[in-house]
Amino acid sequence: MFYGWAGANLEVDLSRGKLKKVAADPKVLESCLGGLGTNARILWDRVPPEVDAFSPGNLLIFGTGVLTGTPAPAFNKTVVSFKSPVTDMVAISTLGGFWGPALKSAGYDTLTVSGRSDKPVYLWINDDRVELRDARHLWGKNCPQTEKILRQELQADDIEILYIGPAGENEVFAASIEGTSAASASRGGAGAVMGNKKLKAIAVRGTKDINLADGARLIELSEQILHKTGPGGMASRDNVVGATTISLVNRNLWAVDFYGADVPAAVQEKVKDIPRTVAGFARKFRTRQVSCYNCPSKCK
Repeated sequence: MFYGWAGANLEVDLSRGKLKKVAADPKVLESCLGGLGTNARILWDRVPPEVDAFSPGNLLIFGTGVLTGTPAPAFNKTVVSFKSPVTDMVAISTLGGFWGPALKSAGYDTLTVSGRSDKPVYLWINDDRVELRDARHLWGKNCPQTEKILRQELQADDIEILYIGPAGENEVFAASIEGTSAASASRGGAGAVMGNKKLKAIAVRGTKDINLADGARLIELSEQILHKTGPGGMASRDNVVGATTISLVNRNLWAVDFYGADVPAAVQEKVKDIPRTVAGFARKFRTRQVSCYNCPSKCK
């Protein structure tokens, strides 16, 4: 019995069109805790240094952590690992949203994609039913178009999708892997590697429970974490424009304080006025705030 972990990995060989569910190794899960660690172990074992980023031998690995998809707050990340065409070294990109928890609920801790398809395909994971489908009708479509078509085609609202647009299809080094809920794996050329493999999208629907050793205790600890954030903390912050914008505003304010003597007064005032201006903009146009899976910070 696995606790936290689903206990299985999904192997997809695009060159041969082979799909295989593989039991997870408990020793690897214990020694390489988390999606970052397990992904690194897979790359270390299976991708030699001489393998090119755009070689079928490169892997594109989507890993989840032991707490992903559980009641623990804000554990929703998916770690994407691969050899980067940008640096020719191992790259790591992460994304939030709901895709990682969906993969875990489908019964998989890790999805490892190898090889290269001879035609565009997409992967459809519906719990234990997994299949590769023709994606030639999706090739050339942008991300919103791809999502709309797949939702109509799969006739399911409760699915999470990762996809690439024309940039990824054309192996642009800056291409990202985009997903529903504004999730994005944007570093290292992840989208370019996915495009090189002719993998247009990965749709997931998961309905299984995740086994917990002591669910009541985990919920108790989770409530303690939320309580400790307190007023103004993650759980109660009215983040009107998103964490990234707030971070940039704070950075600008710090720069003004640090370099204040050399910055014209008019510029200082404009920078310091950014929070009020942006907050007013958000209040005028915002219809609602949303968060990633089980995250109390509604930063989108």
